[in-house]
Amino acid sequence: MARRKSDNTILLEKRWLTVAEAEKYLGFGNRATQQEWRDSGKLRYCQVERTIVYDKKDLDEFILKHKQ
Repeated sequence: MARRKSDNTILLEKRWLTVAEAEKYLGFGNRATQQEWRDSGKLRYCQVERTIVYDKKDLDEFILKHKQ
């Protein structure tokens, strides 16, 4: 029987993450916080119709930029 991949493994393999997936990937923040970051231009995103997705590379850059 084939082993099923965990949610964390799947997140690491994907390039584009939804708002909920980005929250899990980052390990912090919520929808409202992400909205503030998008509105202020701190966090890059792509919106197709009503769906917002983040490039995982942009999330990584965001973290590194705000690292203290």
